[in-house]
Amino acid sequence: MRRWSQRRWEEIKIKLEPFLLQAGFTSSEYRWVPVTSLGTNIAQRIDPEVCSWYKGPSLLELVDSLPVAERDPEGSLRVPILAKRKEEDVCFLDGKVEAGTLVVGE
Repeated sequence: MRRWSQRRWEEIKIKLEPFLLQAGFTSSEYRWVPVTSLGTNIAQRIDPEVCSWYKGPSLLELVDSLPVAERDPEGSLRVPILAKRKEEDVCFLDGKVEAGTLVVGE
């Protein structure tokens, strides 16, 4: 496998950072993790022979270390709809419970 260029990595970050800041993020709200579409540095850390300059976690290690947001199980039910699709005559909605609790039969 080809060695990764730190210079190219820094170039990518410099070009993407203005977009993230314009979208409303602050630099403390995101992390940089080099990965490939072939799965390198996603589940397992990258081999130092390929990328000697990156010493951080793999993408999944980073995601697993993020704090889980608190939610109020007794609050009003809030389920933002993330996606919808229709198969034949059935409409499916995908969402995440942000507050409240769903009970079978409700």
